[in-house]
Amino acid sequence: MKWKRNLHILWITQTLSSMSFGFGIPLIPFYIQELGLTDPSSINLSVGILNSAPAVTMAIMSPVWGVLSDRYGRKPMLIRAMVSASVIISLMGLVQNVNQLIVLRAMQGLFTGTVAAASTFVAVSTPKENLSYALGFLSSSTFLGSSLGQALGGLTAESFGNRMTFFIGGTIMVIGVILAIFLLKEDRSTYGKRQKTDTSTMKLKDLVSLVGLLLVMLMMQRFIRSIFDPFMPLYLHQLRGPVRIKAVTGYVRMAISIATALAGLTLTRLGDRGDKRKIIVGLLLITIVVASSLLLFQGFWPFVILFTLMSFFLGGIEPLITSLSAERVDSKNRGLLFGYQGMVASLGWMVAPLAGSFLSISFGGYEVLIVTIIVVLLINFAMSFRALKKEQRKEI
Repeated sequence: MKWKRNLHILWITQTLSSMSFGFGIPLIPFYIQELGLTDPSSINLSVGILNSAPAVTMAIMSPVWGVLSDRYGRKPMLIRAMVSASVIISLMGLVQNVNQLIVLRAMQGLFTGTVAAASTFVAVSTPKENLSYALGFLSSSTFLGSSLGQALGGLTAESFGNRMTFFIGGTIMVIGVILAIFLLKEDRSTYGKRQKTDTSTMKLKDLVSLVGLLLVMLMMQRFIRSIFDPFMPLYLHQLRGPVRIKAVTGYVRMAISIATALAGLTLTRLGDRGDKRKIIVGLLLITIVVASSLLLFQGFWPFVILFTLMSFFLGGIEPLITSLSAERVDSKNRGLLFGYQGMVASLGWMVAPLAGSFLSISFGGYEVLIVTIIVVLLINFAMSFRALKKEQRKEI
């Protein structure tokens, strides 16, 4: 079937895309020290800014790219995002100071967005009964590619320096671009200029009424996943020491990414067989328990094991939210939907590193970030549980 062929090709291109990003960007905390920063507070602040910069610009541009994808097609948007990413990632290896790196990270948010482009492609071409599986399968490529990139990037940085990781990352992205250009086939009936009499055109207020709560939940999920991530290398350095810390960081990130990818391949299948709303509530509850255990068991290995387990359960939630949202929106408006999903996800991604910088500087430790994760999870669970009960009452 055509949708399966496109899904598998997109899975490969997005694995390469995430691998490209994973080579150098997760090691930015070490890279900025190479660029001249040594004060711990300055490093924490710069890490927050560098991780928020692309989120700010992506939040602005995601709805624009979403509308353009509904008009001109999803394949051109995917190719645009991947070509831009290849150029920008390569340029990161040439910067001479942190300010130049911040500018490139902001440009990354403006012109890339490969995950949203690929997700929209899948959402408009996949039958409803296979949507949770397809989006979960696609999300596994993001984390599998990231895990490979981070592991190999850590080894590359140890052997050849941080700059080389960006050059290799940009080259890998080019391979994905070539595959997308020649192998993806898009159905022209899923996009194009609307007639004035076309009643399927959706306005923002209509979108909010259908999936507003899901958009808020998605933003919170991205916040939860993003608040600790930029500070992971620094926390692992604190727990384990400096010996081969770049390679160790790559291995730990690889384990976390593989766990998240497995969730996309396994937990999301439940969404095509049962009530997605109940599954989301259940996964949130389990994640709260695991996250709370991070405060009870201290040390390098307990942290790695529990954080990886937490990432597994978190990895099943976001694809289920996006699938549930896509089911409620007409296929010709899904570019708009995923554009706004990209915007709210970027808002969570933007706020999280800045909050992480503020909290870690103010309280002098990274454990406060784990407490923040638990609090946001509890809020997300309460919202999801209340919404589930409300919709169940409507169905009676």
